[in-house]
Amino acid sequence: MPNNIIIDNDFETFGWVSKVQKNRRGTFRLTLNKFVALGCGIEKGQKLFCYLAKDRNNRSIIAIYLDGNPRNKNEEMQNL
Repeated sequence: MPNNIIIDNDFETFGWVSKVQKNRRGTFRLTLNKFVALGCGIEKGQKLFCYLAKDRNNRSIIAIYLDGNPRNKNEEMQNL
């Protein structure tokens, strides 16, 4: 996967803070805001596809497709 992805500037209009949690097995996880889950129709147990990337300032980000479908392998990922 390339290091950069396209992000629509509108994503900045909604944001939240998630705490990193660790379970007994040593796995780290993030929680998803319930309003995001309700608004996107996400249900318990549904699989979401997540990708690691870098933004234009070389900061690490996670891109999560909330519709439950993987990234289109033919879509070109570009610098922000």
